[in-house]
Amino acid sequence: MLEQYLRPSLEKMLITPVAKNLPSFVTPFGLTFAALIIGLSVSAFAYLHCLYLAIFALLISGYLDVLDGSLARLRNQSSIPGSIFDIISDRLVELSAVFALYLVNPPARGAWCLLILGSFYFCITVFLVSGIFTKNTSHKGFHYSPGIIERAETFLFVIAMLLMPSFFTALAALLSCLVIITAGLHWRALVNRTRS
Repeated sequence: MLEQYLRPSLEKMLITPVAKNLPSFVTPFGLTFAALIIGLSVSAFAYLHCLYLAIFALLISGYLDVLDGSLARLRNQSSIPGSIFDIISDRLVELSAVFALYLVNPPARGAWCLLILGSFYFCITVFLVSGIFTKNTSHKGFHYSPGIIERAETFLFVIAMLLMPSFFTALAALLSCLVIITAGLHWRALVNRTRS
């Protein structure tokens, strides 16, 4: 939801100028790979109780994830393998972020982190099925329909849960509910499209 409103401004100020000035040896695939490696470090930093480093790594990973697609479009290097790798690396970074939440306090957070992962699993399944059965009209490599909770909102929730551990349970419950509602909205939209 936030991406829909903020992306044009962020693209103009923080993404396109950087993409245009990157040296030729920097590739979209390389940026995706860097986003993946940095994103995977989030859980390691959380395990070491370096929460600010975990948050910094999550933000850098998210930035590189946006930059890779912009660079691919700018250089006309968008590809199906690149889109596939991007989708897979996004899911692995999200898994690392949830694992980071778990590692802060495993006994108290285990069930809540499973609930978050379950809601993600349900939502991404509906989202990808929707992408399979809907013609792509977006700038992405597959059909993309915005929802209540997308990557930016997920990252904000993760950051809030890392910074405010006393609110973890409430935030985890709210995030899971909003992700499930998002999945339901995607599902309803898909059913409506397939009926028409």
